[in-house]
Amino acid sequence: MFYTLLFLPAEIHIKQNLMSKGVAFSKEKTALLFFMTNFEKRLLCFFMKPICDFPLFTKGNYMKKNTLIIKKIVYCAMFIAIAMLLPLITGQIKEIGNALCPMHLPVILCGFVCGPVCGAVTGFVSPFLRMFIFHMPLPPIAIPMAFELLAYGLFAGLFYKIFPKKIPFVYVSLIISMILGRFVWGGVKFIMAGINSTEFGFAAFWAGAVANAVPGIILQIVLVPIIFIALKHAKLTLND
Repeated sequence: MFYTLLFLPAEIHIKQNLMSKGVAFSKEKTALLFFMTNFEKRLLCFFMKPICDFPLFTKGNYMKKNTLIIKKIVYCAMFIAIAMLLPLITGQIKEIGNALCPMHLPVILCGFVCGPVCGAVTGFVSPFLRMFIFHMPLPPIAIPMAFELLAYGLFAGLFYKIFPKKIPFVYVSLIISMILGRFVWGGVKFIMAGINSTEFGFAAFWAGAVANAVPGIILQIVLVPIIFIALKHAKLTLND
């Protein structure tokens, strides 16, 4: 299901671009697209188009470029799928399920593993795609969360590129990204509160961004560096 919904629209977009430059592809690999509605094709191609068209991916040998793009799209689709399904698992823990911030983990990892653009797109798309498929989270939660996760993925990938490639700086990049992401969330919530003529003060920001998210903060600081370092040692990262 996720392959049909996420991988193939992006693959078609890439193939169309490369075929216009003389690169030939077999039509058999795109047969599953016939089972998708036109709305699904347009929606998901729109979501994945920034990854395909980003200037970073349009330089160099076509075959090498195509391989890099496909790898990044596969990784992004995997992280989006994890972000969509992980809340179903943590939601079974009634006491702290929501406080674990399950969608944050794959988005931050995507930023570290695939780079700032992929992290940002994955973070922004995940809440809306989950809302579209599972009808959760609701729009008042999904909108600020989308911008928050965008910031997580963007800054995690960006700071990892900027800082020295040493383990302590993975933690530094992670913590800075988490702080900036929570400020972005607070800024969007403040703007939405102004539009709806409601209040969103410092107490509400502290409760939503810090006090109610302590289990998730601890989980991110513990798990993200461990998983990322393991993937890096296995040479499965694309952000070096």
